[in-house]
Amino acid sequence: MDDAVKLLGLLADNAGRPFGEALSLPPRVYASEVFHALEAERIFHREWLCVGRADDVANAGDYMATDIVGLPIFTIRTETGDIRSYSNVCLHRQMRLVSGRPRQFCVM
Repeated sequence: MDDAVKLLGLLADNAGRPFGEALSLPPRVYASEVFHALEAERIFHREWLCVGRADDVANAGDYMATDIVGLPIFTIRTETGDIRSYSNVCLHRQMRLVSGRPRQFCVM
């Protein structure tokens, strides 16, 4: 956790700089497992996240599967034109339901 505290300190120092003097993220942020876990807890598991563009599922039945911080989801365009996202895990078998981005998987 000490590494995360140091990284958070660097980020706080950077945030206090005038805009013209801002620095990019410290390189260690990109490889720190502790920092990633902190981001997952404080950001990714608490906020709505974009999983793609509406035209990625342009037609009824089009879907795409992805993971968000280790949580498998799939997004599908319904027959009525709505876009819905669901857990991509079968509760019975604990297996993934769909993978990839095939078209015309099913119409809900």
